Amino acid sequence: MENNIEISQPKLQQGIGANAVLSLVFGILSYFICFFIFGIVSWILGSIELNRIKRGVSSDSGKAIASIGMWLGIINVIISVGVIIFLIIVTLVFPALLMLILNEFSKIPANHNDTIEIIFKMLTF
Repeated sequence: MENNIEISQPKLQQGIGANAVLSLVFGILSYFICFFIFGIVSWILGSIELNRIKRGVSSDSGKAIASIGMWLGIINVIISVGVIIFLIIVTLVFPALLMLILNEFSKIPANHNDTIEIIFKMLTF
């Protein structure tokens, strides 16, 4: 009695994989809606498809599309994180700067020269 056990090779998917196309679509959409979230989705889907291509599960025809989608997602995530950090800094610094400006300009001038100096500060700030 012979046991013929065949180890099945994963089938090679023909054409461009769905993950590659979705990665590109989410990568493009990430610049218009749901910035950070779609960027991460694009990055993940592109990485998954590139790993499938590397393992031989998907065909090489989707490699360029998956790479473009993945890089669009990576760049979008970097830009989104930068914008978030910038907004946090502005949110923390702007109120203090505004209070400083209001305190400076709320002083009542003692004479005509002080008034000119305050107007000059306002114009050159």
